[in-house]
Amino acid sequence: MMGNLPRYRIRAVHLTVVWAFAVSQPVFSMLEGNPEFLVRRGSTRLDLVAFSVVVAFVPPLAAAAYAWLASRLSRWVGDMLYLVFLAAFLAPLVLQLTASVDPGRYVTLAVLLALCAAAIAAYVRWRAVRLFLTFAILLPMLGLASFMRGTPVADASATQLHAQVESDQRVVFVVLDELPLSSLLTSTGEIDAARFPSFGRLAREATWYPNATTVHEYTVAAVPSMLTGKMPNGGLPRLADHPFNLFTLLGESYSLKVHEVATYLCPETYCTHSRGAFTERIHTLISDVAEPYIGEILPSSLRLGTFRSIEVDPFFARISFSAVAEFDAFVDEMSRSRRTGTLHFMHSMLPHVPWRFLPSGRQYGEIHLDGYDRRAWGVDPWLAVQGLQRHLLQVQYTDRLLGRLIDRLDRLGLYDGSLLIVAADHGASFHPGDRRRDITEGNFADIANVPLFVKYPSQERGRVDPRPARTVDLLPTIADVVGVEVPWRTDGASLLGEPVPRSEAVVHRRDGSVIRLPLGKVRRHTAASARALTRVFGEGFDSLFHIGTNLRLLGTAVADHRLQARGPQSPTVRITMADELADVRPHPAVLPARIAGVVEEGRIAPGVELAVAVNGRIEALTSPYLVGDRQEIRALVPEAALNVGFNRVDVYAIDVRSRIARLTPLTSP
Repeated sequence: MMGNLPRYRIRAVHLTVVWAFAVSQPVFSMLEGNPEFLVRRGSTRLDLVAFSVVVAFVPPLAAAAYAWLASRLSRWVGDMLYLVFLAAFLAPLVLQLTASVDPGRYVTLAVLLALCAAAIAAYVRWRAVRLFLTFAILLPMLGLASFMRGTPVADASATQLHAQVESDQRVVFVVLDELPLSSLLTSTGEIDAARFPSFGRLAREATWYPNATTVHEYTVAAVPSMLTGKMPNGGLPRLADHPFNLFTLLGESYSLKVHEVATYLCPETYCTHSRGAFTERIHTLISDVAEPYIGEILPSSLRLGTFRSIEVDPFFARISFSAVAEFDAFVDEMSRSRRTGTLHFMHSMLPHVPWRFLPSGRQYGEIHLDGYDRRAWGVDPWLAVQGLQRHLLQVQYTDRLLGRLIDRLDRLGLYDGSLLIVAADHGASFHPGDRRRDITEGNFADIANVPLFVKYPSQERGRVDPRPARTVDLLPTIADVVGVEVPWRTDGASLLGEPVPRSEAVVHRRDGSVIRLPLGKVRRHTAASARALTRVFGEGFDSLFHIGTNLRLLGTAVADHRLQARGPQSPTVRITMADELADVRPHPAVLPARIAGVVEEGRIAPGVELAVAVNGRIEALTSPYLVGDRQEIRALVPEAALNVGFNRVDVYAIDVRSRIARLTPLTSP
């Protein structure tokens, strides 16, 4: 029967066809359904072609070549190896057929083996099957050509506007990512200047628009609306879809110092885009697509962990890791371009997830979001509180970076005379059981109501402007200040003009729909979120570590409390980061301040609060949560709680039935 196998050139064609049906065409379809995927990376047409060719041809041709090389030693070995490759390429196709049914792990594996074996037997025995695969090469080739031609990429060419700018006013425009206004507020609706001194300074010296709202729930449409003054139109975050924007408006007259991270609106005529090495870009594209593809084809019973969807793009996590370096470069450019007539634009991926920064700028390492499944918080309120805690700590560090920018402008004598805009593109929400980022009526204010501060040139005193501002008002405002007429119709209006009467906030969704809410309701919901935040965390710089029920225990020594002996059935907590805690270095960039533990024996009863002691002093309160059938704990402790060198962490169950708290040790000695 092996004599029925075709020549190796035809075998390569057959492997390519099977691979196309099983892998490359599903990957291409997945990307066609998410056109932003390539654009926000700044992928060029060359990137797209290289990626497509690698995905479509390299694995099957490599497999055919490997089998051919083996056949030089033994024809039988080469034939068998080829059939193994063919079966392996068929496996993803079979899994896709069984993924929706999912009869269970062992049944799925049995069906997979049976169908692959039957398909290989049919291929070897029947010439019609082989002929079908030979002629079927036309289908994946047409699909590949369609994908390469129709998939959008970043475009850096634009028509020059030649707009007449009357002044050479310096403009500094900072867009922060994923920051709701309520995160900055006290219970009385003011900026918490103790916790966020730089935002507090802007509130004292700039114009604050507390009723400002974004116009889109996601960055890739929210930021272009800021830069064009137009409501979202379904376009991609690239120059080809937004040729009329702030950069093309000022590019002929101004020096542009632009740091875009998720959009490509600045023409290469005026801006240099850093895309990284070509091979690195292709490798990253392939790795970013692999996980969601595997997640789509694998039945639930065969998954050993969770797989992100194509919408949960690791691109944002990667660029957030370079956010501090980007911000530092942005600040450094102020001293290198002291002349007027300069636009400094920075879109910072802070305080966007992944949350990993302490207020000092040190990182605590772990970036996983506990209690967060794809796009929504779970029902455990404690995990949403811990998520909010991590967010606020990262906002504190963002505030520190913002202060660095303001101080640099001040030292250079540029602060008073510049137009300084600090805004967020959208917010985030922390309601258990609700979406963190996708806007709903329940989280509308958290996503829509964003910080917006404008320090106008020579403005000496801060003021609060209650007008219903929108982020599309920023481009007309900049044009008004620098004295240029915007040569296209905008949906926004200059904030220097008379307030535009608006009774509702309007936010576009990723799916193209629009959600509206009366502004009065938005204000009430923002105020309610701020009050809820204050009830949990209090106010002030250091209060973010003071969460839990038995707050009077924080800062006290374990020796000051009554210890109870562990019972024979008491659960045991193992600290899973003992190695990092055993050797803390002086002034580390990464500090093990997020304590992680797992319950290994027994089960901690629901409602029991735990005390986390570091070196004999209670530094945090927490509660266990479930991961599958296992209980885990997480808690953040202040930096000052950790000593250089060895640190011992103990966990105690708290019993407060008497005036003196009784603690039951749960960690092993």
